Amino acid sequence: MVGNGESQVTQYGYDGSGNLIYLKDAEGNVNQYVYNRLGQVIATYTNGKLQKQNGYNQLGWQLEETDAVGLKEQNRFTVNGLLESHTDRESQLHQYSYTPYNEVNRLSIKGANGVEKYWQQNNYDPTTRLLIGVTTSEGEPLAYHYDLWKRLDVQTAAGRNYLLGYDTADRLATLTYPDGKQVSYTYDNLSRIQTVNYPDMGGVGYSYSQGADLNKNVLTYSNGVVQERSYNAFGEIVSSLESKGNVPAWNESFGYDGFSNITAINRNGISLGFSYDKLNRIKQENAVTGPNTYSYDERGNRLSLEGSVTLPSTDSTEYTYNAINQLKTYSNSAGKQATYSYYGDGQRASKNVNGQLTRYVYLNGHIIEELDANGNVKARNIWGNELLFRKDYAANKGGYYSYNGHGDVVKITDAAGTAINTYDYDIWGNVLSSSEGMSNSFKYSGEVYDDESGLYYLRARYYDPSIGRFITEDTYEGQINNPLTLNLYTYVGNNPLIRWDPSGHNWVGDQWNGFVSGMKEVHSSWYTATDYWSLGLVSEVNDYIKVSQEKPMSLEQWGKAAALFVQVTPMKAATSGTKLGKGRKSIQ
Repeated sequence: MVGNGESQVTQYGYDGSGNLIYLKDAEGNVNQYVYNRLGQVIATYTNGKLQKQNGYNQLGWQLEETDAVGLKEQNRFTVNGLLESHTDRESQLHQYSYTPYNEVNRLSIKGANGVEKYWQQNNYDPTTRLLIGVTTSEGEPLAYHYDLWKRLDVQTAAGRNYLLGYDTADRLATLTYPDGKQVSYTYDNLSRIQTVNYPDMGGVGYSYSQGADLNKNVLTYSNGVVQERSYNAFGEIVSSLESKGNVPAWNESFGYDGFSNITAINRNGISLGFSYDKLNRIKQENAVTGPNTYSYDERGNRLSLEGSVTLPSTDSTEYTYNAINQLKTYSNSAGKQATYSYYGDGQRASKNVNGQLTRYVYLNGHIIEELDANGNVKARNIWGNELLFRKDYAANKGGYYSYNGHGDVVKITDAAGTAINTYDYDIWGNVLSSSEGMSNSFKYSGEVYDDESGLYYLRARYYDPSIGRFITEDTYEGQINNPLTLNLYTYVGNNPLIRWDPSGHNWVGDQWNGFVSGMKEVHSSWYTATDYWSLGLVSEVNDYIKVSQEKPMSLEQWGKAAALFVQVTPMKAATSGTKLGKGRKSIQ
């Protein structure tokens, strides 16, 4: 119970070995778990219905998993405990081979007919064992080169070289594009980004301050636009302001209940209200267009949406997928057709929409360039703690990004501070209105929005805001002590006001601020500069690939994914390098 009298009661039961065997959530749903003698979950039930069964050998290696409808996945291991093969629910055979150092060097996926459908080849430096190249049957190779201190100094993608340089403290100091233009970074004494400079953008500055009650972050653009965010001692954003020349342009304030749910937003003079069920899922909202009410089933699936919301019109659509369950093609009855390809690290390499090809280049999970079919630059993106600036070469325009308190792109301004693009969204990310004078695909939560499909590309998966769900299931199967994470399709546990999902694997929210800030500080001692800036993207690739293949569907796999992607939007995830973590309010 919290200080204002609100209560959420969850009941737990354990066996003699301390294993969780019973969990009754605050809405009355009962989850039960059965274990083997090694303490591994072999059966999961929700309200008496079998959800999943797992089978293990005497060494505790998972041999099979059976879902609620009886479909099985099976694993085979080498005598050394390395995953040798995995048969998925479509009877596809995933086969793995390893280097003498137990690194996965090849993945081959064959259909039920024995014909190879997909392959991936990983190459490692024979001396350092660092990953130096990834090639797949998609035909989108990646290559990495390292300096003497094992820091990434050259990344090659789409046939182009991107150079990285470091300061004396091993922090990323420069990113040089193939045309010689350079992004430069400086840091404060806590290794937080202080300035970002790029010729077309000018200088951008960050400042961070801590007070007795509020922490404040300020972002100042070279066009005079200033964005300011304030956070309370619980890490909750309490205000988001934007101004130019001391003239207010955007003003948001936020109110919370005792469980850190946003109950009130005042946005530029317009008041919005929200209420929640006992599992912190959005239940009612008083939107600008009127009230909306949501209900959910025992598994967290949205059952109903009643109210004034008008969802985007949808045509008949068809999706197809490649052998590793990545979206391969999209088509609808209106004539839109798209095909997608992917790099070996899982990032989307290209999309072709009705004959118009766009290729993508990433650094640390961020799109830094977009190219046409001939390799010409269509657009370039400059990143700091978030996306700061975009140069649209086709329109010959440059724009500076403005965000609301949730991290949604609400405006892009030109060198004079005049709005070029504007956007408005509902709480799930449906675009309610937009006006664009230059190209831009970064929208809700600062993530990539595909106009052709109405989906958000969240790296591991695609999110459909019209239904508040992902279109494919998660490979991370959640935590048994938090049943909301066990639904493999729902988006951010049905609480999109305080959470977002940059990886497509697991939501991030205000309650993660302290965790992520701490992760940044700790992680800087694990790896050197490139890895610090990216939370270990390059060095972690080796571990992530290995864990994903050896322990698919495991918590460890998710942990590696989190290390790769949780910092994709650092401004939202970490507001201060020394901020305290989230705590419950007035718990009694």
